Amino acid sequence: MEPPKLLILGKGGKKEGMGHLVRISTMVEEFAPHYDTTVLVKQDKYGEFFFKQKGIDCFTYKDNPGMYRFLEKTGKYHVIIIDIYRISIDVIKKIEKHCDFLINFDDMQRRVQHQIRGAFICPQEPFNSEVYRWKTFTAAKGADYFPLHKEFSQYREKKRFQKKVKDIGICLGGVPNPEETQELIRLLDHFLDEKINLHVVMGFKPGEIDFTAFSSRVGFVQNVDNMAAFIEKMDVGIIAGGFVKFEFMCIGTPFLMVSRAKHQHQLAKKFSEKGFGVYMGTLKQVLAHPQAFEQKMNAFLSNNRLRRKMFENSRRLVDGKGTSRILDMVNSAIGDSQ
Repeated sequence: MEPPKLLILGKGGKKEGMGHLVRISTMVEEFAPHYDTTVLVKQDKYGEFFFKQKGIDCFTYKDNPGMYRFLEKTGKYHVIIIDIYRISIDVIKKIEKHCDFLINFDDMQRRVQHQIRGAFICPQEPFNSEVYRWKTFTAAKGADYFPLHKEFSQYREKKRFQKKVKDIGICLGGVPNPEETQELIRLLDHFLDEKINLHVVMGFKPGEIDFTAFSSRVGFVQNVDNMAAFIEKMDVGIIAGGFVKFEFMCIGTPFLMVSRAKHQHQLAKKFSEKGFGVYMGTLKQVLAHPQAFEQKMNAFLSNNRLRRKMFENSRRLVDGKGTSRILDMVNSAIGDSQ
């Protein structure tokens, strides 16, 4: 018996965020053993490099008409999973015609009020889960539904809270601005205790770095292959507030957030207000007020009680089982349709 056909349709890269590509690769890892899985992504040089590096075969499309042609050519799917940040409900409705069950990652809850034959997944919520069903669709809200690679569960088991901060990881996105990142590192290198090491993830295109401008405690990393292992080794993180915050929360590493985009600003405030991370403001604000940043940073590092609470609460919120929950949702839909 042939396995059910499943399509993962996505978009990511420098403009849309590399996190979307990581999320797609996570779902491929989970679904490929059970489904005839196809990946279709918007053309992007960073995306092509990413999937080649991961050993994932994928098709690409240039625009919506190209996407529709691909769907017409490849026939009906049992399930289509859409991971595109900016997509209209009209486009979703056209895609829906090519499958029995549709899943749409609606991170910012822009489309969840519309009817689809399937499910909306809204993981960007600072609570565990809220699932409701209405007529033909399900809406699953909460961090319980954020998909993470399997290795996060493994490194989560190894992680222990550290009172003394020795290693700080800086992750400002898959394609961070090299100039702004280096300016932030210079600030940290200037005022932090000399015993603290800085590990800077420069993403997929780091650009030119003047290593002589930093002390020996600063290390730059490109194309981290195992983010779970990297995060587990860190005592604190400074992150941009995108999808990587779920990875930090699953492991438990406490973090501060500096946003680089409007939606990151909104989400960072929301999570910080619930005690998941400390929001420092936009990256430009942080760089414009170095003394305020120094005071807040040192206060955070010296507050063991706050960091321990964050460690414990984050691990309770994100258990690393989001991918298996989505697989269960798909399996249930397939079972109901057969």
